[in-house]
Amino acid sequence: VAEGLAEDEEGTAIGLQAAQLPVDPYFLGVWLNNGDDAIPDDHYEDRDRALRPVVEALGIETASVTRHFGLGVDYIELPSTVQQQLKDLHVFGDKHIPDIYLRSSLSQRMRLFAGILDAAGSLGNSDRRVYMTVYPLKFRKTLEDLALGLGASPRWSRYQQPKTASVLHTFTAT
Repeated sequence: VAEGLAEDEEGTAIGLQAAQLPVDPYFLGVWLNNGDDAIPDDHYEDRDRALRPVVEALGIETASVTRHFGLGVDYIELPSTVQQQLKDLHVFGDKHIPDIYLRSSLSQRMRLFAGILDAAGSLGNSDRRVYMTVYPLKFRKTLEDLALGLGASPRWSRYQQPKTASVLHTFTAT
């Protein structure tokens, strides 16, 4: 999905200076939008087994992999050093995009957005829109801030799951 994103051609994104970020922005995006609140914070979900090599190429080795055979999903445990970095960002148990990432450079914000999309998003072939579903409301609000800062026009729809109290927020942006 990330390969389909282009740099801001119209000059609508907010340009800021590069920041010293404690966690790689692409990885943070993958972890934030891992697709399921039931996954413990010290894991991330890799539905098609495509993310693990990308994450490992960033220097983040996986501590262990648990396979959910019924769903065809790998749950990947993070090393303790990465867990601590995420705790220091105050995102464990409170998934959202930290301010330092929202105020980072355009390329850093694009990498963050690419990680979010690659974890659980899609890019429409014909309409060039971005589609994804996110769970926590705070994450939804900070994702909207990120999209606006990248010059996108985000739109949301809300869906209440019939058999649970879970509310899903579907994100569409152009």
